[in-house]
Amino acid sequence: MKLVSGCFLASNHSSFSSTYASEAHAPACRKDRRAEKYRLPPILPASTLLSARRLATVVSRRTSIGSVDGLIRRYSHLSTKLINPNSRLSPPHRLIRSMSSNVASSSASGSAAASASGSASTTAIPSTPAARSRLPSIPPLLYGTAWKGDYTSDLTILALSHGFRGIDTAGQRKHYREDHVGLALSTARSEMNLDRQDIWVQSKFTPRSGQDWSHPELIPFEEQEDVEVQVRKSFAASLRNLHPWLEFEPLEKVAAKIVKNHNAGGASDEDAGVEYGDRAGEAYLDSYILHSPLTTLERTLKVWSTMESFVQLGLVRQIGLSNVYDTEIFQAISRTTRIPPAIVQNRWHYTTGHDVALLSLLSPTLSPNDFDNGKAPPVVYQPFWSLTGNPNLLSSVEVGDIAIEKGWTVQQVVYAFLASGMNVPGLKVTVLSGTKDERHMAEAVKAVQEGVRGECWGKGELDRIRRVVYGE
Repeated sequence: MKLVSGCFLASNHSSFSSTYASEAHAPACRKDRRAEKYRLPPILPASTLLSARRLATVVSRRTSIGSVDGLIRRYSHLSTKLINPNSRLSPPHRLIRSMSSNVASSSASGSAAASASGSASTTAIPSTPAARSRLPSIPPLLYGTAWKGDYTSDLTILALSHGFRGIDTAGQRKHYREDHVGLALSTARSEMNLDRQDIWVQSKFTPRSGQDWSHPELIPFEEQEDVEVQVRKSFAASLRNLHPWLEFEPLEKVAAKIVKNHNAGGASDEDAGVEYGDRAGEAYLDSYILHSPLTTLERTLKVWSTMESFVQLGLVRQIGLSNVYDTEIFQAISRTTRIPPAIVQNRWHYTTGHDVALLSLLSPTLSPNDFDNGKAPPVVYQPFWSLTGNPNLLSSVEVGDIAIEKGWTVQQVVYAFLASGMNVPGLKVTVLSGTKDERHMAEAVKAVQEGVRGECWGKGELDRIRRVVYGE
């Protein structure tokens, strides 16, 4: 890569751009005829601009020639930093970093997203790590990091730059890279003026049935260990993966202590002396989710009891469930445990009835007896597969008409519908979006903001969409 007149000339960009493009499903680089539509100044000849366009495909396959032109002009004074061969950042990170300081401080989408999630300014630091977050509650939008592979970090940073303030991951190496999310959080701290306390971080304990045992070295617990040991080991590994800038007790020593405590049995406190967190006492998770119920209710409740201990230790703010479609299992956990679920993350799909039987149990308005006569907060519903699993909804006349009327995409209509609570009284929804497309990231942020505000809907529009989904 060369620097020409303060701009980029990606003379040898194929080594990384082709790899990134295939991971993000970006199209192969082709000659862009739109360059002919722009008046190119002498310092930006067409060859240079087209090379920059190819370089930009690692960030967004939809980035226009004009956008790249403006990007290079605006940040040309950072060019030496962006191509610094000693930089720890990957080429996509370098391009993103040039935008990040401006985005973090003045981006309208970022500010609006923070407002929508109710973020507050810093006050006195409480005693427990999990109480130090500047976010009073879970944001209305999380970036889903499943299936992003080695580009999890780059895409997570891009999502944060567009206003996402929440991240969803899991201790499941075959589908997630917690360690790459941790690198993104570290970069956000150092390059984007986004502290860990400004971002909602959610991870999951994935039971052994959801792990890939052909690579046991990538799983933080043994296949035949008791579930209480498995969840403790997995949690300790997640904290380390997601806070790489902090100093921890080696995971091997922590794992050995967990096993020793468990084998002691009796009245032994299984968390006694276990250094889950870092030595400075700063690491925490905002939410920790059981990825799926286990084979028996007894084993599921053992895992849940262990997760409750993480809350009591001040290392987790909220715990929740995922892939729980049986209302009896949900009620057994929510009504018999010390700490009931604060979150339910489920597939939003016709095969599960779009959770119609479950939604009323999450609302203090519809189930007041389960919420201290309606005084307790709702259980946050996190639907996934909301777009890819609902092609009929996206292609429906009702959604299409509303999209045309508002000047939105049909995807934005669905996101706004979810963020508004789907017209279910008292329901709170956090939308999950795992897009790899930069434009779609910005559209998701805008749609969720509009849905949360609730002022975007005309008379009867929410009911029209709801009838398409639930037939009511």
